[in-house]
Amino acid sequence: MKLALNFMFPNIYQAGVAVQLAFAKPSPDLNLAVIPYDWGDYAGNIIYNGGPQICFLDPNVVRTLGKPSVRLEPHTVNDLNFAGEVNGKWYPTKPGDRWFAKCWMKTDNSTPAENADVYHGARIGIDFYAPKGDGTICIVDGYPHDGQEHIDGMVRWNTPNWTLRTWNSIIPSTLYTKNLSTGETIPATPITHFVLWMQRMANIDSPGNAWFADAELYLNPTTAH
Repeated sequence: MKLALNFMFPNIYQAGVAVQLAFAKPSPDLNLAVIPYDWGDYAGNIIYNGGPQICFLDPNVVRTLGKPSVRLEPHTVNDLNFAGEVNGKWYPTKPGDRWFAKCWMKTDNSTPAENADVYHGARIGIDFYAPKGDGTICIVDGYPHDGQEHIDGMVRWNTPNWTLRTWNSIIPSTLYTKNLSTGETIPATPITHFVLWMQRMANIDSPGNAWFADAELYLNPTTAH
């Protein structure tokens, strides 16, 4: 599970290298994770915070004709994307809600050590947020958890073919009392928001790009996906 800072609402940044598309997100669309409109700055730009970028919209590497992928490149000494990720939109939720997420991923050949590491590669996941009691929210849980869930959700390095990973779970009714970003105690409260993310996992100096395509996210879907 990745960690994040405290947010009242996700910040929107315009700096950095970005690709601006000339068309809008299809409407209506029940998919809450359409690439690129539900990612980055939510306006067609795949970016993470400000400054130099390692995440890009890639129209040349696609799984479905006409639908660009997201490319995550290795971390550099200049960018601020230490987690190697792209975040989706923040959505309100409540205990008992069911969410379903899926994404197709593939990866470059990296180093022998990276290729053999079952914990490294490309993955998607969800962070859960709850109120801190001061008008802001903080991360309190996430999915997948460490261990076998982490391994099962990973598309490892040197996977040149598009590979599907899916997650499907229920928002728990747990009352959370710990801010995972800082370790501070918060008033006992349930999850109120969540965000889907894409992540490239590797040692900081390891080569290789990761691609993400045809992402989908549904909250309380009424039909199978």
